[in-house]
Amino acid sequence: MNREIAALAALLSALALFLPTRAQTFTHVDVDGLAIRMSIAGGGETTVVFENGYAQPLETWGRVQPEVSSFARTVAYDRAGFGLSEVGPSPRDGRQIASELRGALRAAKVSPPYILVGHSLGGLYVRAFAGMYPDEVAGLVLVDPMHESEALEASSASPELSSLRSTVAQIRARAIPFGIPVTLISAMGAPDVPFTTRRMRASSTQRRDERLADSLANGTWTRGVGGRFIVTHESGHNVPQEEPDLVIGAIRDLVEGLRARP
Repeated sequence: MNREIAALAALLSALALFLPTRAQTFTHVDVDGLAIRMSIAGGGETTVVFENGYAQPLETWGRVQPEVSSFARTVAYDRAGFGLSEVGPSPRDGRQIASELRGALRAAKVSPPYILVGHSLGGLYVRAFAGMYPDEVAGLVLVDPMHESEALEASSASPELSSLRSTVAQIRARAIPFGIPVTLISAMGAPDVPFTTRRMRASSTQRRDERLADSLANGTWTRGVGGRFIVTHESGHNVPQEEPDLVIGAIRDLVEGLRARP
């Protein structure tokens, strides 16, 4: 499984070179001596923060962030050790990553509350952030997130993946407070990532039973926190590239819902 993720991450990093970034502004901020690259765009009272999947650069949101920036302030960034950000200290668990993200947002003078959008492994990290800093979170959009059971089965020399057991323990210890709006998108379609290989497509198809189990588990968790559960058969795991309008729509619904509150 980890070899597939790493290979896909490499493909997405190459794909990122072709994504539209001309309208984006890039900056580096200092977080305890660590240089973190960020892309900040848009404006308004609502701030949407994107958290990447494993080993993915911020450009993986290149089909989502520009559109969301038309109705909200947006922030995408490279997690420490990936993209053009410096390697961060160990352990690379949810607590450390959430703390670094909060430090980067403060250094960039981007104030809460935030709508956090996490894809894949990033779904666990935004849950960790919400558990640690609930007063700073206005909502969550989880885009085909890694489920806790899948995280516990992962093993790798990668600092992030080898810290997954700690990350799961942390998010279980600090659950998302009831009342924070949550939308979870579960992708059950065949992958259609540019430049992907037949072998990777076949592997994803063979894992359909496993994917279905994860989807059912995510649905149970989402309903348990009073959230909205969306299943799509139009895209595979990489929903931000394959079906960006679905992600944009889910974010827009949350933003509009927050604006409609008294």
